[in-house]
Amino acid sequence: MNIYFPISHFDEESKPMIVNLTKVIPIHKIPHQRKEQLESYYNSIQDVIRKMIPEECEDIITKHQFKPEVCKRLFYKGITERTPLIKGEFYENDERTTLSITTLCKAKYTQEVGRFICDYFSKWLIPGKLMELSHVHSSEIQFEQFQKHSFFFFEMFIEIENKNHLESIKANLSDLIDELKLNILTVYHARRVLSVKTLTEEQKKIIIQENISELLDIPSKGYNHNLFEQMQHFLLKASSEEKILRIKDSLSPLIDLKPQIFERDLFNEIQKFILPAKKEFTLIRKLSYVTRIIAYSYLLRKRASFAFNSNPSSRFAVTKLLRTNLILENEIKPVLGILVGINYSSENEIFDERHLLAAIYSIIPDAKPVKDSTIHNKREYTGTRILYLEIEKMNDSFSSEEIKKLQVNLTQKVLSKIESVTNTVFMPRNEEEILRNILTLSNQLQFPTDLPQVMINYHSQQKSLLVFTVILVRIEYPNLKKIKKSKSSNEAVFIREKEEKQVGVIRKEYKKKAYILEICCQKKDYLRTDFSIDLNKARRDVFSFITSIGGDVRDFNGGMIAKQNEVLIELKRNLLQSNFTDLYILENFFYSFIPRFMQCILPVTALKHSFSFLLEALEHDFNQTIYFIKTITWEKYFIISVATINQSFKEFIEERISNLNFDSSSLATSYTNIHDIPILSYILNFSDPLQSEALLKTLVEGIKEWKNKLS
Repeated sequence: MNIYFPISHFDEESKPMIVNLTKVIPIHKIPHQRKEQLESYYNSIQDVIRKMIPEECEDIITKHQFKPEVCKRLFYKGITERTPLIKGEFYENDERTTLSITTLCKAKYTQEVGRFICDYFSKWLIPGKLMELSHVHSSEIQFEQFQKHSFFFFEMFIEIENKNHLESIKANLSDLIDELKLNILTVYHARRVLSVKTLTEEQKKIIIQENISELLDIPSKGYNHNLFEQMQHFLLKASSEEKILRIKDSLSPLIDLKPQIFERDLFNEIQKFILPAKKEFTLIRKLSYVTRIIAYSYLLRKRASFAFNSNPSSRFAVTKLLRTNLILENEIKPVLGILVGINYSSENEIFDERHLLAAIYSIIPDAKPVKDSTIHNKREYTGTRILYLEIEKMNDSFSSEEIKKLQVNLTQKVLSKIESVTNTVFMPRNEEEILRNILTLSNQLQFPTDLPQVMINYHSQQKSLLVFTVILVRIEYPNLKKIKKSKSSNEAVFIREKEEKQVGVIRKEYKKKAYILEICCQKKDYLRTDFSIDLNKARRDVFSFITSIGGDVRDFNGGMIAKQNEVLIELKRNLLQSNFTDLYILENFFYSFIPRFMQCILPVTALKHSFSFLLEALEHDFNQTIYFIKTITWEKYFIISVATINQSFKEFIEERISNLNFDSSSLATSYTNIHDIPILSYILNFSDPLQSEALLKTLVEGIKEWKNKLS
């Protein structure tokens, strides 16, 4: 069943010839049940193709119509040489105009061209406006009398409702079609060159560059730089696709050689890990190196997944360092690749490029990330995450000592940089509590000489701010500095909201006034190394800000906090003399002591002894002995630390210690979990040596029972 439409632009003698030459057949077989409908569809394609034939090919038919073989050979040669054929046509009616874009190009080496054409015209017909496609259809075809090559036919329709848009499209359509032709030709030539196995990478690069220059005719025509960049993008994509195919070939032997380690899902790692990277990634790295990254990422993912499935509540991290060179145009640059595999103990945890860089900077401060080298899996939460990043040094390579430091310390640093995300707090201000606090502070002012009273309470955190509610009650004197709302919110600390209330009079002359302030701090200034927020530091800065705008004040609810800060500062000073600089571990240790008031009254020397035991526990080899214990008696204080690598130890021991019934003011207990090592520290202020003996005996017997239970 063949139906042909009129061919108006050919003379009567040429029509039979063009009809025969433009008969098309599908490459794939037509289902018998749909044969009649699909034959009609391909007949319509034939009609469209006939309207697209270039004038040169028409002349060939007219000139050689009485020499069928010559006409046939020259006609198909002309079609092949002139593809891609692209035609734009407008169909107008009363309400709107429809634009038809028809394309015929070689099918080989032009994969995904249909998707690109849709994206290209929908985005660039009207720059800044996304045009909606009303109809799209395509097919891979062959000419019935010329089955040497296959072609890709594509047609799309776009409805244009705005007349101003129509005029703009008509003015720009010719240029857009020219650029589209160049893009398709560039990709075709690049992929064809890359498919030649006998050429080296450098030879392929030279041939591709020559083809681009010839296509663009850069010296004479001077096409704009954006077009060249767009084509360069397609070249990179084509080369990347070819390299990924070679990567698959290089991974196959791993499955055959080590089937117990590498399973068929190894190929999924390409989809999950390499494809999300920029196309330039595979171009400037050796094929063997990219294959290594995939293989190691697969192994790290399996290891992290196994750890997660074994103990979902625990956190696991493993790192791998890989030396390599980037193959740039003018140089070969040595870089260090870092592959990290972690599992999360909570779905609210995140770890990305900035966290890994923070871990690296803490070990090698002058390291620098390589641009566009980061690859990570952005899939929905599965319990594991693989992250790859490359670092370099300016005008230098990494020394053996630096690499060794990374090998020894990076895994623990990575664990300390995992960030826990919390939701912002919505909590309207409690006016009843505010009034009660104002009354409390007002009662503290009985004489004109009394210091202003301030109460600072943390209220909430927002996207980039920490918010404190501050109540300041003071006696108003003439010429006293006024408290004003801040004009800018870019300052480190600023007043966002202010409310004033008169709350009394002293000696019928001096007014007492209360200020209710909402003071904000920039959150980024108070992030600790694990990206938690240091509220104590933020509160100290808020207090300093208040004194800077209102003079000396009394911190009504900050007495214990001030004492804690004094003890911690003195402890830091003592440890800095011993060249200890990891304040993150120290702060975790100090603030973990309970009861909390013990943080204010424990002697700095006792805390220093206890902390030194903690550092020794972190260096202990638990493969030889599964627990660590150390004691010392200093003056009237008995100090003991115990550590294991099993989380069950803490509850087991604490249950036995609680049976001793020590007074809460005599026994301070600290529990820290650093690098997945649980450490229990005790500082006992004893009045009788039997108390310290009872504590030691309980711990030793508890360790024995725990070991037996564990066995």
